[in-house]
Amino acid sequence: MLKIISGERVLYEAEGINEITVPNFKFLNTKSNANKEYYLQVGFDLKIWPEAAFKNEVTEKICWVAQVIAQDSLALVRDTKQEDKEKQTRKSWEDSEPGRAERAKKARRKFLIELKKERG
Repeated sequence: MLKIISGERVLYEAEGINEITVPNFKFLNTKSNANKEYYLQVGFDLKIWPEAAFKNEVTEKICWVAQVIAQDSLALVRDTKQEDKEKQTRKSWEDSEPGRAERAKKARRKFLIELKKERG
Protein backbone atom coordinates (compact mmCIF):
# COMPACT_ATOMS: atom_id res chain seq x y z
CA MET A 1 0.00 0.00 0.00
CA LEU A 2 1.31 3.44 -0.92
CA LYS A 3 -0.06 6.87 -0.08
CA ILE A 4 1.12 10.35 -1.00
CA ILE A 5 -0.03 12.73 1.72
CA SER A 6 0.05 16.49 2.11
CA GLY A 7 -1.06 17.74 5.50
CA GLU A 8 -4.08 15.63 6.43
CA ARG A 9 -5.09 15.01 2.81
CA VAL A 10 -4.34 11.81 0.90
CA LEU A 11 -3.47 12.94 -2.63
CA TYR A 12 -2.78 9.53 -4.15
CA GLU A 13 -3.31 5.96 -3.00
CA ALA A 14 -2.39 2.66 -4.65
CA GLU A 15 -2.00 -1.00 -3.79
CA GLY A 16 0.19 -3.62 -5.34
CA ILE A 17 2.20 -6.75 -4.76
CA ASN A 18 5.99 -6.35 -5.03
CA GLU A 19 5.67 -3.17 -7.09
CA ILE A 20 3.62 0.01 -7.25
CA THR A 21 3.92 2.55 -10.03
CA VAL A 22 2.84 6.14 -9.58
CA PRO A 23 2.25 7.20 -13.19
CA ASN A 24 2.71 10.98 -13.19
CA PHE A 25 2.39 13.07 -10.07
CA LYS A 26 2.97 16.81 -10.00
CA PHE A 27 4.23 18.23 -6.71
CA LEU A 28 3.88 21.95 -6.08
CA ASN A 29 7.19 23.78 -6.01
CA THR A 30 8.03 24.21 -2.33
CA LYS A 31 10.09 27.34 -3.03
CA SER A 32 6.87 29.27 -3.49
CA ASN A 33 5.01 27.11 -0.94
CA ALA A 34 7.56 26.96 1.87
CA ASN A 35 5.24 25.18 4.31
CA LYS A 36 4.26 22.50 1.79
CA GLU A 37 5.44 19.01 2.70
CA TYR A 38 4.59 15.73 1.05
CA TYR A 39 4.81 12.35 2.71
CA LEU A 40 5.21 9.06 0.93
CA GLN A 41 3.75 6.43 3.24
CA VAL A 42 4.17 2.74 2.47
CA GLY A 43 2.99 -0.27 4.37
CA PHE A 44 1.64 -3.79 4.22
CA ASP A 45 -1.94 -4.97 4.08
CA LEU A 46 -2.20 -6.80 7.39
CA LYS A 47 -5.22 -8.76 6.13
CA ILE A 48 -2.95 -10.38 3.54
CA TRP A 49 0.22 -10.54 5.67
CA PRO A 50 -0.67 -10.31 9.40
CA GLU A 51 2.88 -11.27 10.44
CA ALA A 52 4.09 -7.90 9.14
CA ALA A 53 2.54 -6.23 12.20
CA PHE A 54 5.55 -7.33 14.27
CA LYS A 55 9.26 -6.98 13.70
CA ASN A 56 10.60 -10.43 12.86
CA GLU A 57 13.29 -12.19 10.81
CA VAL A 58 11.44 -11.62 7.54
CA THR A 59 10.26 -8.02 8.04
CA GLU A 60 13.67 -6.95 9.36
CA LYS A 61 15.26 -7.65 5.95
CA ILE A 62 12.70 -5.71 3.88
CA CYS A 63 13.83 -2.60 2.04
CA TRP A 64 12.02 -0.15 -0.18
CA VAL A 65 13.35 1.05 -3.51
CA ALA A 66 12.09 4.28 -5.03
CA GLN A 67 12.93 5.29 -8.57
CA VAL A 68 12.19 8.97 -9.11
CA ILE A 69 12.43 11.05 -12.26
CA ALA A 70 12.26 14.79 -11.64
CA GLN A 71 12.73 17.95 -13.66
CA ASP A 72 13.69 19.97 -10.60
CA SER A 73 15.50 19.34 -7.33
CA LEU A 74 13.79 16.79 -5.14
CA ALA A 75 14.79 15.80 -1.61
CA LEU A 76 13.71 12.50 -0.11
CA VAL A 77 14.20 12.39 3.65
CA ARG A 78 13.00 10.02 6.29
CA ASP A 79 10.30 11.52 8.49
CA THR A 80 11.28 10.76 12.09
CA LYS A 81 8.71 12.96 13.85
CA GLN A 82 6.67 9.99 15.08
CA GLU A 83 9.76 8.03 16.16
CA ASP A 84 11.15 11.09 17.98
CA LYS A 85 7.82 11.58 19.76
CA GLU A 86 7.76 7.91 20.84
CA LYS A 87 11.37 8.10 22.11
CA GLN A 88 10.53 11.21 24.11
CA THR A 89 7.48 9.50 25.61
CA ARG A 90 9.53 6.43 26.60
CA LYS A 91 12.23 8.69 28.08
CA SER A 92 9.63 10.55 30.16
CA TRP A 93 8.30 7.21 31.45
CA GLU A 94 11.81 6.08 32.39
CA ASP A 95 12.57 9.43 34.05
CA SER A 96 9.44 9.19 36.18
CA GLU A 97 9.92 5.47 36.92
CA PRO A 98 13.59 4.35 36.73
CA GLY A 99 14.05 0.72 35.63
CA ARG A 100 10.78 0.69 33.69
CA ALA A 101 12.46 0.19 30.30
CA GLU A 102 14.36 -2.88 31.49
CA ARG A 103 11.20 -4.42 32.99
CA ALA A 104 9.31 -3.73 29.76
CA LYS A 105 12.09 -5.33 27.72
CA LYS A 106 11.96 -8.49 29.87
CA ALA A 107 8.16 -8.62 29.66
CA ARG A 108 8.31 -8.25 25.86
CA ARG A 109 10.92 -11.02 25.58
CA LYS A 110 8.76 -13.31 27.72
CA PHE A 111 5.68 -12.52 25.60
CA LEU A 112 7.52 -13.29 22.35
CA ILE A 113 8.81 -16.61 23.72
CA GLU A 114 5.28 -17.61 24.77
CA LEU A 115 3.91 -16.51 21.39
CA LYS A 116 6.54 -18.58 19.58
CA LYS A 117 5.65 -21.64 21.71
CA GLU A 118 1.96 -21.20 20.87
CA ARG A 119 2.66 -21.00 17.15
CA GLY A 120 4.98 -24.00 17.27
